Amino acid sequence: MQFIGSEIHDSISQNLLLASIYSQRIESQKVHLELSGNIQDISKLITTSIDEIRALSKTLMTVKNVDLSLTELLRSECDKIKCANICNVVMISEFEGDVGATVKLSLLRIIQEFMHNSLKHSNCTQITLKLRNVRDGLAMDVCDNGSGFLINEPFINDGIGLLSMKRRAAAIGASFSIVSEISRGTKIEMFLDHLDFAFFDS
Repeated sequence: MQFIGSEIHDSISQNLLLASIYSQRIESQKVHLELSGNIQDISKLITTSIDEIRALSKTLMTVKNVDLSLTELLRSECDKIKCANICNVVMISEFEGDVGATVKLSLLRIIQEFMHNSLKHSNCTQITLKLRNVRDGLAMDVCDNGSGFLINEPFINDGIGLLSMKRRAAAIGASFSIVSEISRGTKIEMFLDHLDFAFFDS
């Protein structure tokens, strides 16, 4: 992962950066108004891609050095959305202790994917994240109050986002379930046995 992270940062990211600079230079010249708008859109997309690639490469290269606890990490993610005034996010954590870096990263990515989908597709006004200790491990659920969807639609079950969440959960030994109702929102529930807290980090 360190090698992949370095390659992404040093090669792909740099090429995108150059492309962004070139498009900005073209846009700054006196060109047709419609073409100028298209170039601006391209530049924004490239800049966004650079930011995401840098974040990914940093994650890959520092996966063993996640200093924040799981609760702190997830709270920070919730705060980012709240500060942007996009949607109200409520986090309730009764979870004491922590998990290994690999498990922590996987859980973070699942929550990020859910929140991204909620903000992009559901028109929700609130997302609620809950963590709690149960006798045998960690229970976690996150839900939105958005438009919901039909869970059995083929394009839903075959979607990259849902498959990614399921695969990440399975990779760390966590159970995963999702429920959604039209006009009543969507919810995912996960459970991780305490024996899997460390995963491969020990």
